[in-house]
Amino acid sequence: MLGGTQEREKADEEILSQMSEEEQEFDEPEWQDSIRRLYLAGRIKKRKEGNRVFYRLVKEEDLPQEEAADTMTPNDRLNISRMARKFRSCRYAVVRNEVAANGITYTLTVTKKEQTYHILYVPDDSAWPDEGFPRMLENDRGIRIVVPDIPTKLYVAKNFDDFVRKSYPDENPLLCFNQTHLFCLLTVGQFFQKTTWKNLVR
Repeated sequence: MLGGTQEREKADEEILSQMSEEEQEFDEPEWQDSIRRLYLAGRIKKRKEGNRVFYRLVKEEDLPQEEAADTMTPNDRLNISRMARKFRSCRYAVVRNEVAANGITYTLTVTKKEQTYHILYVPDDSAWPDEGFPRMLENDRGIRIVVPDIPTKLYVAKNFDDFVRKSYPDENPLLCFNQTHLFCLLTVGQFFQKTTWKNLVR
């Protein structure tokens, strides 16, 4: 059963890697199961034109926006789009604004070779989710955050420092955290410095 699930996920990832936000036709019969799963999961959109069916990746504007997204500027949205394009160019399947079971909305969820990574873009300190760090660790062993500038990075870093000190009060906090978890915090500028973005997906 697990093998079948892995095969389906691999097939779905292959379809997503060939899709873009522009409409395309996918008539191959062997792809229809994947197309149906991805459509029902809300990861792709379809449009009928007579007997022809066109598919495309879900765009950011197709998705419901959480309140925190209201603080994003056009430049923030551009940063997110550029990041998504970077991951897609490296053959990652990308989902925007995925809502986890515990309510955290991740800006980008990227998948490659059956490994999924949740990434949060924090535009400013007002967008920080309540109990952000412990809730993020419920969904992923790593905390992966991208921010637009140094002041926001310092704000998030201070919050993280407070979090690990409270979590491991009698030990070396950062060492204890790093034994089982990952913390990666980048500015957008750092993200696009050569291959620094790969630190988010390790």
